[in-house]
Amino acid sequence: MSYFELFIYINMGWGVMTVFGVYFSEKSPFEYRKTIAIPFIIVSWLYLLLCVPLFKKGLEPLAIQDTFYTLLAAILSIEIWFVMLVTLLAIALAKQAHNSDYQSYLLRFYRPLRNGIKPLWLIFGLLNMLNSGCYFFTL
Repeated sequence: MSYFELFIYINMGWGVMTVFGVYFSEKSPFEYRKTIAIPFIIVSWLYLLLCVPLFKKGLEPLAIQDTFYTLLAAILSIEIWFVMLVTLLAIALAKQAHNSDYQSYLLRFYRPLRNGIKPLWLIFGLLNMLNSGCYFFTL
């Protein structure tokens, strides 16, 4: 089994983990479950690292996998920004919790960022699951 074939399962697992991680990481707005939110951010970065071998020069997926990897690249181009912004927000929130005098430029935009990222990331998690599921059904 090649890495291209194995990654389809990784992507399906990531989609499930994204939906559960984004949905259950908040108790209420501005109040996060650290036991879910912190590991979710770490796993997000690990998922991005697992995507790196897919885009090495000279490696090509099978012809039947072209659509899957085209959609994956489109979804991944947005998810990278979500992971970076959420990581920066988490760092800013943690610094502010430890030092009340700390002022972050990013925290001023916390509410609109949260209101945009959370539902969009849930949709992209579902798209990852749908993309992998559609590939399995076309085999």
